[in-house]
Amino acid sequence: MSMQSIDFNSGNYKEYAINGDENRVIRINVSDVGIITRIQDAMSKADNIAEEVSEREKNEDRTQLLKEYDQRAREMVNDIFGSDVCTAALGSVNVFSMASNGKPVLVNFLEALLAVVVQEIKSAQTATQIKLEEKAEKYIAPVVAQPAVNVAELSDEDKKALLRELLK
Repeated sequence: MSMQSIDFNSGNYKEYAINGDENRVIRINVSDVGIITRIQDAMSKADNIAEEVSEREKNEDRTQLLKEYDQRAREMVNDIFGSDVCTAALGSVNVFSMASNGKPVLVNFLEALLAVVVQEIKSAQTATQIKLEEKAEKYIAPVVAQPAVNVAELSDEDKKALLRELLK
């Protein structure tokens, strides 16, 4: 007997190739409104981890520390998405390895990711606004097409009736 499925639209998923390599793809729900906060939190935690490593390496083996923190950071990033994106995005490189711009590769990835997600959210908001305007136009156009009422030409009784209607 097969398991029953609950099917529903759970968001707008998009796939992205990492640095143009279609063998390294991550899948992101760009409609997840909590993702920006989780990315920003991860960036802040990554900075804290880097500081913690600097402090602990004075008394501990740096190689072991970097391995430990690499694993912690990967878990933190994967928690953003609820799946393993670090393997596709960063491969086996330690996430605290410095890139040519002087930043850890993890920070570069999170910054690039944040820019993409913010742009996707803005695009979705624009598309939603356009759809709402189109739907609203259907109801607004007939009202706007009617000639405006010249209130000065109304009798006192008609003005009171109009006021009662407006105050309903």
